Amino acid sequence: MKQKKLPLNIEKYKPFRIILITVLCIFMFFPPFLRGMYFEAEQIPAEIFIFIIFTAFWAYKFLIRDKRLLVTPIDYAALAFTIVYFISVLLYIVGIRLAVAPRFAVIEWLKYCMYIAVFIMLSDLITTMKSKLAVLWVILGTSVCICIIGFDGAAGQNIAKLINSITGSETIFGTFVTQRIYSTLQYPNALASYLVAVFLVSLTLSMITKNRWLKIIPAVCSFIFLTTFVFTQSRGMIAVVPVAAVIYLIALPKGSRIKGIIYGFSSIIPAGVISAMLYKYMMNNTGNESKIWILLFAGIVISAIINIVVSFVSPFLEKLNWKIYAALFALGAATAIVAVVVSMNSTEKLELVYPEGPEDKIVRSVKSVVLEPGKDYKLVYDVDAKIKGDKPIAYSIIINYKRERDLVVNDREVHITQYNGSATKGIENRELPFKLPSDSKVVNITFRNDFSGTSSVFDNVKVIEAGSGKVAKNIALKYKYSLGNIPELVQMNLISRSLVERSIFNRDAMNMFKDRWFLGGGGGTWAALNFSYQSFLYWSTQAHNYFSQIAVECGVVGIIILLFLIISIIAMFASELKYKRKSGVEERILQAALFAALLGMMMHSAVDFDFSLSAVFLLFWQLLGIFNSRYRNTPVEEEIETKNAVIGYLNKLVKIKTVNLHAFVMLTLSIVVLFVPVFIKSANAKGREAVSVSPSDTEKAISVMKSAAGFDPWMVEYKLDYVKLTLSKQQKTQKDIDSAKDALKTSEKLAWNSVEFLPKVGSFYLNMGEIDKGLDLFDRAAKLRPLRPEEWQQKLSAYYSVVNYYIQSKDKNKAIIYLDKALKVKDDAVEANKNNMNPFVFNSATMELYEKTKYIKENQDKLENINADKLLFNYISGIDFDMDSSPDQLGSSGESAVMNEKDNGILEVQSKTEKNDGYIETRKLNLAAGKSYRIEVELANDITSKGIPYAVKGINELQGSLVPLGKVYSGQITIPKDFKPADNALRVGVPEKLEIKNIRVVEM
Repeated sequence: MKQKKLPLNIEKYKPFRIILITVLCIFMFFPPFLRGMYFEAEQIPAEIFIFIIFTAFWAYKFLIRDKRLLVTPIDYAALAFTIVYFISVLLYIVGIRLAVAPRFAVIEWLKYCMYIAVFIMLSDLITTMKSKLAVLWVILGTSVCICIIGFDGAAGQNIAKLINSITGSETIFGTFVTQRIYSTLQYPNALASYLVAVFLVSLTLSMITKNRWLKIIPAVCSFIFLTTFVFTQSRGMIAVVPVAAVIYLIALPKGSRIKGIIYGFSSIIPAGVISAMLYKYMMNNTGNESKIWILLFAGIVISAIINIVVSFVSPFLEKLNWKIYAALFALGAATAIVAVVVSMNSTEKLELVYPEGPEDKIVRSVKSVVLEPGKDYKLVYDVDAKIKGDKPIAYSIIINYKRERDLVVNDREVHITQYNGSATKGIENRELPFKLPSDSKVVNITFRNDFSGTSSVFDNVKVIEAGSGKVAKNIALKYKYSLGNIPELVQMNLISRSLVERSIFNRDAMNMFKDRWFLGGGGGTWAALNFSYQSFLYWSTQAHNYFSQIAVECGVVGIIILLFLIISIIAMFASELKYKRKSGVEERILQAALFAALLGMMMHSAVDFDFSLSAVFLLFWQLLGIFNSRYRNTPVEEEIETKNAVIGYLNKLVKIKTVNLHAFVMLTLSIVVLFVPVFIKSANAKGREAVSVSPSDTEKAISVMKSAAGFDPWMVEYKLDYVKLTLSKQQKTQKDIDSAKDALKTSEKLAWNSVEFLPKVGSFYLNMGEIDKGLDLFDRAAKLRPLRPEEWQQKLSAYYSVVNYYIQSKDKNKAIIYLDKALKVKDDAVEANKNNMNPFVFNSATMELYEKTKYIKENQDKLENINADKLLFNYISGIDFDMDSSPDQLGSSGESAVMNEKDNGILEVQSKTEKNDGYIETRKLNLAAGKSYRIEVELANDITSKGIPYAVKGINELQGSLVPLGKVYSGQITIPKDFKPADNALRVGVPEKLEIKNIRVVEM
């Protein structure tokens, strides 16, 4: 392998280098404290700071005449990320709409520029072991602080309160939520990934630190990291930890693996013991604050003592023959396997006993199993059931199942079958056949006693395939040992809501990827478009999978770059087996820790959105920069012969060509990039200034807002505020109007995929008289987020306002045209619901708008004489958005009446109670205090009752009987003046079978 040529005059400018490293370390300390740097408000100042350092870095490179830009394959991959994210921005600038969300694309590109800037500086500046340790200690120091703040959240938040009092704002909050440590990252799973990475670093520093007293510091850090990790309760990272540990042990050089295991357990043991003792106080932290700190301090002391002992014992243990350790490991592994197998197979009978007493009480046990859907099964079991007294059954078995939608949307079960068992004559073998539907994900089998004085003992329960007789599942009813709960926990985790949700996110992401498969849609594509691809309405702005996120934002090109980065990391580490470098074994051990940490973080990013938190992703690039610095700056001493074919192939990648570029070019580019976040920050300041300008000084507000829109030309909000201010001028010139129109057109382009801003742009077009263009944008907003009812409300409201405009303008023909378009909203919403796992219904406000629109349509021949705004409720046959065969406008409270909509539009209603006192209930009514309303119920059939009872829900005094006038039963109500709106609705009684043609409530 060709040696990397290093610049010759580094020593001359060594103080400059030290200053750069120092300032960079100061920056690296703060990101985790800034809400994980997830939000733009924290990202932009950080980017400005980094790009200033980066500019100074290239000035330093210019001075030392170092032209090296790309030296390792990792360098190539890092730079490729900034390029692929910049492509969408560049194409948008030249007029090609590749970027789905232009401003998001710019923001994401800036983040990657920041990541890569930090990576390049660390790769180039950190050339010695001393400098690497300095940077790593900064990272560990930050990590310890965020752990302490996390525990402070559980122990009274005294540190947070102190920091907040100093800063004068709520800087630290939400650090301990639902008994999980969130700390300043404000997301426990991301914190878990962060902590595992820094734990591997602190563990390694314990190993390579020569002074046994100084070893205590990284040992204490390791204890703190592990204990905090436990209380993040991150199941995903728990699954990653064993894999990362194995990678670490394999990656360690020969002669250091035993030391790694010894020092690892010296941290794991105190962390495990203290965590077990802490658990009850963390789960019930109120009143136990002092105990939390006492146990943490005790753990720190214990870990320090253990580490001191280990530092004395370790040299002797390392001298033992590796075969002894292999034998001990094999014995321990075998013991653990036997223990797990025995405990998992040590089951007991399930006894459900409820002593005889005055009250009946349900005793149950639910077992969840996963079975192949679409098959016939038999539940086979032995039971010994007894009954004391006059009880109808001894036990019951209920079999239900859950679909995918039940797991993620409504957490309900679908009934399959139930068997009520009588008393047995001793132990009897019984069978319960059932058929599992094709959409089943999990089956819940409930064993239950319903009555006092009954008992049942179940044993040998299994599910058998009805056709083949093959045992599909042996059901363990009860385990003798708690360890035996592991299979249930593992199985339920595999079908947990969180995991199923993530699989749906990935499925939706792949559908998005198919439409933009080559270069993706640029940064922010998932956040902008995910609503239009959703299987059900959810609010995640991240794909919860970094690989899916890259696929959506950067297409196949981005995936290739990501895979190239991972392969490059592996290739460079594998080169350790091919080439010997001028460095000690300590650096080789450190590389193993960095290698395992990087791969561990990458693995967890495949199941969560860790890398969407800039603080976490920055840690990844910081560790990668330190990892890469060895291969970028440490010359090769000699080549080691190896016959391993894989290493041979990877070595070809390692020999990648070095690319040189004059430092002045990169200095110039750095300044150009620096201006972007500076302009965005300036625009933000201008925007705030414009808002604070006196309402009487419109001209100044317009001028300042125009400056904001100029500094940040991708920000729709500034342009729309400029349009609003300009059009609000009392004396507008044609130039003002044209300027506002130009800004509005630009806003339309920028907001084309923004469900938040499109309706605002559409409203401006409507107000300016461009009706069709405005309505088109409301249509598009509903298409972008079709599963949210409020989008349909916005759309219908826009159409309704246009209809009213033309009615008032006495343009009947156009009013009718837009009436028909408005009524089509119902069909469009039903179509959107067809593939919705959680079908929506219109809310009461949207339904009222639709009822008024329908009423206008029904009376279109006399438009000039109707006032639809007086209409409060109007029954319309066939409104069933969620396709549950029940009218969405009406409900049967307590299921006291059964409703059936006929094809002829008649609603047939029959009371289900013996006294015929059932009723149906309208949707929520928007009643007003002091107003009077007329209630009308039109029937298609004759009834014997003298009237139809009614009541207004929420107003006790408003009840009575509707009086007949032909087949229309009517009445009048007046709302009290002291009325306060609540969940008010009209209840119509069902004294006998009613065939309802219409129900109407109109303001008088």
